[in-house]
Amino acid sequence: MLKNYFVIAWRNLLKNKVFSLINILGLAVGISVFLVTMLYVFFERSYDKQYHNANRLFRVSIDGYEEGQLIWQDAESYFASGPDIRNKYPEVADYARIFQYYPGYVKIDNRKYEPDRIYLAEPSFLKYFEVKIIKGDTGNLLVEPNTVILSRSTADKYFGTTSVEGKTLYIDDRLYTITGIFADSPANSHIHFDMLISLETGYSLRKDVFSNKYSNNSMQTYLVLHESKDYDAVMQKIYNDTTIIPWNNEHHLLQPVSDIHLHSHKPYEAETNGSARVVNFLFIIGFISAIIAWLNYINLTTARALERAREVGIRKISGSTTGKLISQFVIESLIVNLLAILVAVTLLQLCVPFLTKLLQNRWVFTFQNLIAVLPFILTVLAGGMMLSGLYPAFVLSRIKPAEVIKHVQKTSQGRFLRMALTVFQFTAATVLIAATLVIFKQNRYMMEYDTGFTMDNIIAFPFPVSAESDGDSISMASFYNEIKKYSFVADYCAANTLPGTGAFDLNSNTGVHRVGDDDNPGNILYYQTYIDDRFIDLLKVRLVAGRNFSASMSSDTKGILINQLACSLLGFHSPAEAIGKIVDMGGDQYFEVIGVVKDFYYYSLKSPVYPIILNYNPGMDQARYIALKINHGDLSKDNLKVLEEAYKRFFPEEIFSSFILQDTYYQQYNLDRLFQQATLLFSAIAIFIACMGLFGISVLDLTSRTKEAGIRKSVGATGLSIAGLFVRNNLIIIGISLLISLPLSLHIMQKWLDGFPVRIDVGWWFYVIPILSVIVIALSAISMNMFQIARTDPAISLRYE
Repeated sequence: MLKNYFVIAWRNLLKNKVFSLINILGLAVGISVFLVTMLYVFFERSYDKQYHNANRLFRVSIDGYEEGQLIWQDAESYFASGPDIRNKYPEVADYARIFQYYPGYVKIDNRKYEPDRIYLAEPSFLKYFEVKIIKGDTGNLLVEPNTVILSRSTADKYFGTTSVEGKTLYIDDRLYTITGIFADSPANSHIHFDMLISLETGYSLRKDVFSNKYSNNSMQTYLVLHESKDYDAVMQKIYNDTTIIPWNNEHHLLQPVSDIHLHSHKPYEAETNGSARVVNFLFIIGFISAIIAWLNYINLTTARALERAREVGIRKISGSTTGKLISQFVIESLIVNLLAILVAVTLLQLCVPFLTKLLQNRWVFTFQNLIAVLPFILTVLAGGMMLSGLYPAFVLSRIKPAEVIKHVQKTSQGRFLRMALTVFQFTAATVLIAATLVIFKQNRYMMEYDTGFTMDNIIAFPFPVSAESDGDSISMASFYNEIKKYSFVADYCAANTLPGTGAFDLNSNTGVHRVGDDDNPGNILYYQTYIDDRFIDLLKVRLVAGRNFSASMSSDTKGILINQLACSLLGFHSPAEAIGKIVDMGGDQYFEVIGVVKDFYYYSLKSPVYPIILNYNPGMDQARYIALKINHGDLSKDNLKVLEEAYKRFFPEEIFSSFILQDTYYQQYNLDRLFQQATLLFSAIAIFIACMGLFGISVLDLTSRTKEAGIRKSVGATGLSIAGLFVRNNLIIIGISLLISLPLSLHIMQKWLDGFPVRIDVGWWFYVIPILSVIVIALSAISMNMFQIARTDPAISLRYE
């Protein structure tokens, strides 16, 4: 019997090839979107959950308050934060600290390499982050100063082998001994590293960080708590304790490590994190895509009820029971769903290269990822298959033989439900269209917004370490004299940081205050960097009061430039008032304000404007980058090669690695562009599937109301009026979906836009464009059936009356 069911089901699929193809294709597209989004969502949500003690592992960050208001946050903490918290609170079992280090080069056998991701770390970090040691004495790694361990890929890159224990390398001018090799960091970790140096090395390498317990909050600190049922109480107790940090109004905030990737976006994050909003939105899109596909299948299947009414009637007259008919139709549904799943998996495999490129390699398609999400995917697919099969089976099996014989089958049966399902489909599709529109306009708005400085035609490359460490001002002067000769170079500057680079973050300082009017510093976090006298002109940062630094004025080394926000926070009523005033930068370091610049966005427009202080660095000892302004149209590979040859000529041991500043700055919007592309793709798919559902309802109308159209024509109705009658019914469906979807879309997108300091205003276009788009697309989907009804000859439609 079961074999007979499968044979009949297969024959029905082949008999109605068009409907079968539409059903399978619609389901396959919806299921493939569901698979892609679920794999991505589960991967993003898996960050840092692979550790044995993941639920007990917390990162220590800092919250700063001023007069009871939270005014700044920092993902990093102080050197002494970890040990002091552990010593005071018995709930804390241990701690682990790491410090990101930015050297200029790695040198092996007189060959220099661009440095990888390097951290100073203590042995406990290896334990709690379960760093897999491939080679080396686990108990003695990262213990002695000037020792380093490498990742497998880094060892292969530098030495061509992982058998490197005991070998040495230079990082800048310091010699290190390699004591071990570890497996590469897992992709789903909030922090990645290629080399780990013993934290003990920091006492001589970075005295500014390691010499004073609370002088510099540049440490990534992690706490491991004892097993507890109430971690929130421990976190709150530590947060409320302001006695550990000697400065007023600073709090130690404990963040679960597994929450960092999606829920933490503080200054000085180890890496650019993901977005919980994006992940949750994609999760909803994936579910809606699958639901729309299954609803489309139900619509198309029940739309064929009249076609199969005669078959059902004959089967029942021949003695077939309702249960057997349900089994037959459920098996047909299962076959269609299984074929659709096979097509969906095939589509997924074919799209892997495209998806990997689209996601910018943030997601690796691996067997482990699939295994992790497989139970959830199988549960949803099984539920969808069963529900989408049972409803059409019950509808078709309830057809009565007597009504079939008398041609009085109730064609309105289930029509309301099918209309409701189509309304849901188009509501979801319209929400996605509106979301795509808003996301596109917001991204374009951020890309075109005035950042307060110019990025056009600027290239940058690392400042030579040899010139910095040896004070080789002669070589630098000669290099500058050389590049000034090139006709394509308009200007140049040197700076400690450049907007959007991210690699060398701005320094921060909470000890800044005005001298005289405010002898007690507040708790405002000011950001600092070092620039030369050409930086302001090259980036066209606008001065609103005072003057720029000048190479001819040696006193400018004790001068500073501040932006408008810093000017206001320091208590000056106007930029002009700030000029000539003295500011204490902490530690009795006094500087005169010689200029105020217009606020500019050092980071992306997703972050607020920060209070920035610019220090003068004429000796270049704080420089990390050289930036060149290239004449318009001269940013070519040939000119870049000329620059590289000049750089190598003056600094033969250095690594020349240039980048276009504008491209680097806009990389901060990569996740937003990904979200835009994904939403556009999924909205197109949702519209496609929804239109197929509308096509199914129009087919039902064509089948059930053909005689009605014939009668209307026979009494004088025109084809156009009849077509308008059928269009009206479909426009009612579209109108209802628009009435639901537009307010819903507005609410959702307003919430999304609230996360941007700089955002668009939702205007009339938000309503007009989705309405016109949906109406045009829907009418296109039903136009073929509409005109077929209008052209039908009454004699044919009434032949059997």
